[in-house]
Amino acid sequence: LTAPSAPAPGDAVANPFAPTHAPALPQPGAAAPVPALLPAFEEDERALGLDTAGRREIQGRLAAIGYDPGGADGRFGPRSRAAIAAWQGAQGVLGTGFVSAQHLQALRAQSQAAYPGWLAANPPPRAAAARAGGNRSRSPQTGAPCSVRTTDHLGRRRPECDLR
Repeated sequence: LTAPSAPAPGDAVANPFAPTHAPALPQPGAAAPVPALLPAFEEDERALGLDTAGRREIQGRLAAIGYDPGGADGRFGPRSRAAIAAWQGAQGVLGTGFVSAQHLQALRAQSQAAYPGWLAANPPPRAAAARAGGNRSRSPQTGAPCSVRTTDHLGRRRPECDLR
């Protein structure tokens, strides 16, 4: 066995603790890396205080990136929960079907490019306008607005139209 020779003066000495590759630097304009996601549970989602519009946004963002929530109605049914869980699984996190603030941030970052196109093709429903009277029945004869005030002999509500 021979002893390792000492480096000659002026020779570069390899550092055994130096990284073997340089870390990748973020490109200008690139999204910041998202930290590893933690599992989300019902309490995490409840803490978000999501309303119908917030749940519809999540459903739309999932649909925009290829996870089918079964429509974007603002209600998290079994298909929405399955789409959330599938997206979570693809992120390498336990697929609970519930969303946390961290998940929402990551979903927004991932769907940033696709969501505007989905939203343009799927505008929000105008349910609030319909409830406020914006989609009222009209008399077929005059086009006058109708109100539901009477019932027929079977108890069904019938429109009563102003025929002036």
